[in-house]
Amino acid sequence: MPTIAKFLSAANPNWPFKTLQDMLYTHLQLITEIVLDCIKGDWAADIAATDKNEIHMIHMADILTEGIVKQFPEKF
Repeated sequence: MPTIAKFLSAANPNWPFKTLQDMLYTHLQLITEIVLDCIKGDWAADIAATDKNEIHMIHMADILTEGIVKQFPEKF
C-alpha cells in the first residue's frame, strides 16, 4: 500500500502520505475481514464489516475530495 499512498500524496500536496497510508491500510484490513467472514459463512459479521467499510470509504472519499477542492479551488 505505501506505493499507492506515495503516488497519491505526490499528486496532491493536500493529501498527507501518512493519512493516505493509514486509510488504505484500514481499507485492506476491512476487505480482508469481509472476505474471511464470507468464507466462514458468517453473514452477520460480513454485513457488519461491509457496513464499517462503507463508512470508512465515504470518509476516504471526503478526504480525497477535500484535497482536490483545495488544490483546484477555482474549479469549485
